[in-house]
Amino acid sequence: MLAPQFKTVLYSYEGPTATAPIYHDGTLGQAKRAAEASAQHLQTLLAPSGGEALISVNRSVTTKASMVIPGFSRYCMALYQVEQATGGHEVPVQQIDRLMRQMIYGDHRELDERGRLRPDAAELSPAVQAQVMQLLPQLTPATFTTALPGYQQLRREFRQLNGFAVPGIANTLADSDLQGLTY
Repeated sequence: MLAPQFKTVLYSYEGPTATAPIYHDGTLGQAKRAAEASAQHLQTLLAPSGGEALISVNRSVTTKASMVIPGFSRYCMALYQVEQATGGHEVPVQQIDRLMRQMIYGDHRELDERGRLRPDAAELSPAVQAQVMQLLPQLTPATFTTALPGYQQLRREFRQLNGFAVPGIANTLADSDLQGLTY
């Protein structure tokens, strides 16, 4: 038994043309289509009680899983550089906060033609994608430098995801702390 107006949200990802071969054409794309079909079926079951089975197509973010996908970190570096220049970068917790406050429980739902929530709309806007596509060819092994703003953001997010470089948290141990870790 579910409460009236129960909501469930399927998190999905599509991304830009640059990541389409991985996210649309392969096994991941098939899995996403199957999950969305399940959510649509759930919607028919929940609707009579005022419930919803929502699908949220989320933006590109730094996660442990996303960093091992071929080409994805390069795309993120370009994207983050563009977003930082325009003031539009969101880390995962900011995106989910916006999704919950504005789109699920607020009054600012951004929907696509299939009725899916689109917190990725700013990332996939033609203006942002045009700038990203200009940067991508410039990110080569020969031109890469750790001073790139997009790399700095990606590195900071990945380190924080793993518990390092978190503001307000010391990343050092005193020698006495290390003594307790030895046998």
